[in-house]
Amino acid sequence: MYNFGKAVNWDGYVVRVNLNEEDPLSLSYHSANIMIKMNSSDIGAGEGADIGLTFSEPSLERHSEVIEGLHIGDHINFNATLISMGDRHHLHHLRAFGI
Repeated sequence: MYNFGKAVNWDGYVVRVNLNEEDPLSLSYHSANIMIKMNSSDIGAGEGADIGLTFSEPSLERHSEVIEGLHIGDHINFNATLISMGDRHHLHHLRAFGI
């Protein structure tokens, strides 16, 4: 049983960072998203991300300095809530409130 909406504190590695100015179609949904590779990956030896970590506009404003300074491979700790579980074709989606 998964606890949707339950706060978690996890860590992982940055695969990609997208800010809203890079994808204007995402403005109505998220202001930023970070693709995260976990230590215990759901996709095995693959190189792709396991988690899509999204930030609302207020969260992006609070954490913009950290987010804008991230690079591929950076190890990060984050606080988030589970929004939806992924599958073979979709990432797990978590809404971040701390990084």
